[in-house]
Amino acid sequence: ANMDFLLPLCIKSMVLRYSMEVSRSYPATTKVLLDEGHLRVLEPFVEMLARGLMGNALAGLHSGESLDESLLRSLQSSGVVNDFFASLVPILHAEQMHSLISK
Repeated sequence: ANMDFLLPLCIKSMVLRYSMEVSRSYPATTKVLLDEGHLRVLEPFVEMLARGLMGNALAGLHSGESLDESLLRSLQSSGVVNDFFASLVPILHAEQMHSLISK
């Protein structure tokens, strides 16, 4: 319900944390390689986002909502999640993004 607030806050937190760790001798576009501990947290988080979107879409089918209303609500939620992934692309290394999205 608060994804539109929490996901951008998560991105800002990651940027601030890793901007301190990237050496000043590297260009500002250097991608971050997450350690194994952070990936263990981020992978279930991404899975939870995906399951939440699926549950959001399916919940409308069992309530009194029409199919169009259910899909519209799910699309609005997926826009926030897509923005989250788009914000991760310039931060994380490409291989780690691939592993997150492909799971």
